[in-house]
Amino acid sequence: MTPTSTARPTSPTKHSLRSPRPGWQHDRHGWTDELTAPDNLARLTYEHLPPNHHSEIAGHQSRWWLRGGTGRRFPDWYATFTSHTPTQLITATTTAVVEPTPVTRYARELSPLTRKHAQLTPIPPPIPTPLDVRRAQAARARTATTQCHGTTAASPAPPSATPAAGRRVR
Repeated sequence: MTPTSTARPTSPTKHSLRSPRPGWQHDRHGWTDELTAPDNLARLTYEHLPPNHHSEIAGHQSRWWLRGGTGRRFPDWYATFTSHTPTQLITATTTAVVEPTPVTRYARELSPLTRKHAQLTPIPPPIPTPLDVRRAQAARARTATTQCHGTTAASPAPPSATPAAGRRVR
């Protein structure tokens, strides 16, 4: 149910609503339009009746819902948009959520609920840049010199009691 109009969302009858990707199921229940992903792991809902402004701002009601996970009443995650959210933002968010391109995440950052639906693929650590290589070589050279000569790095000179040239003293 990606809005294609650039106006703020008011009613799906005034906007061309389309599935974000092929295969999504469109259902209409009373005053609600809902699109469901083919794997049932994502849902976009639009409420035709405008919610009470104060309830909407307080987060008790929403015009747009984007949900993910297996729970219909209690999704693993959700995002809401008010009646005044620009449709471009709703479209961009929906498009990003349904994009099948893999996203890099640390496995420990995924909740157990989300992890069971994710396809985890280990990736190798990043290849060091030439600057990283030079820094590592310099660090190894300093360590080797210190170990061979039994010396330690010189400590910085204590701060001078005289003011720097060109500065006024009060």
